Formats: sequence, structure tokens, C-alpha cells
Amino acid sequence: MGWSSLSAALASHLKNILSIISKKNYKSLSLEIFQLTDSLGIDGHVLLLQTIVDQLDLHGETRSQKDTLKLQLLSSCVEKLLHKPNFPTILCQTLGHVSSVHREGYLSDLAKALKLSLENEICLGLALIEAPDPAWRREGEKFLVIKVEEVLKVKSELSDGTLHRLLVYIALHESLF
Repeated sequence: MGWSSLSAALASHLKNILSIISKKNYKSLSLEIFQLTDSLGIDGHVLLLQTIVDQLDLHGETRSQKDTLKLQLLSSCVEKLLHKPNFPTILCQTLGHVSSVHREGYLSDLAKALKLSLENEICLGLALIEAPDPAWRREGEKFLVIKVEEVLKVKSELSDGTLHRLLVYIALHESLF
């Protein structure tokens, strides 16, 4: 079985799992999903994120219980992957292949829906600025400028790794700041 056949089968399986997810089975199904996608590495993570993101409307204020659980699963996945060196690749591949994603303001909507900390929002922006798609890079840059202003306003402390990555980016792109 080639990767495209396996990918299609896995996507179908993930959609089926997401269609039956409930409070009662959330823990066992999320464990199954993470074990399955972890065993496939980057491709598995991308497919999981694509499947969830494609089914969520981040603009809506009210969400069904199923959507709330999908969002919780997405949040767990992003939190798990956010500080891994290959997260930019996973994020860019995910957003590059999801048809339902609206670019302008999408990152802000995603960060708000996932209830990310300011540091994790910065990591999200730093990941997106590595996107091969110029529109996504611009979205990441705009998002980062806003988040840097927030860090300075609230005098938030960042981990050494995040601070280093952010300072390198600022030094290389002074004109944005």
C-alpha cells in the first residue's frame, strides 16, 4: 500500500473518529489518535491537523460539544508539537493543504480558539514565518509584530529558546518593528 492509499485510509479513519467523539470516549479516542499519528511521524501529525482544522470554523462564537472536543484535541496536538524542531514544517504543510482556512487573521483566530499563552502564540508566529507561501509568511509577520508589542506592554517573560528565536528574527527583519 502506497503512502497516498495509506493517507486516504488514515484521513477517513480520523474523520470517522472525529464524527463519534464525545465526552465519554474523548480520552480513549484521543489516545488512539495520538498513538496512530505519532507512529507515522510528520506525515501523521500533518494529516491529523489537516483533518481537524478542515472541520472547524474558528470564526464562530458558539460551538457544539463535538466542535469543542475537536478544538480540545487540536489544542492538545498543537501544545504537544509546538516546541518540536519540525513544528514549522508541520504547521506550514497543514495550512497549505486545508481548503477551509481563511488567511487574513486566521492565526489570531487559531491562537484565541486554542487559548495559547503569549509565549506559545509567539512560537506559532515564528513557525508560520517559515512558510513557503508568501501570504502565510506575511500573516505570520503581522501576527508576530502584534505579539511583540504585547510582550513589551505586559513585560512578559519568555523562555530562553523562544526569546533567542524572536530576537534573531527581529534582528534580521528590523524594518517590521
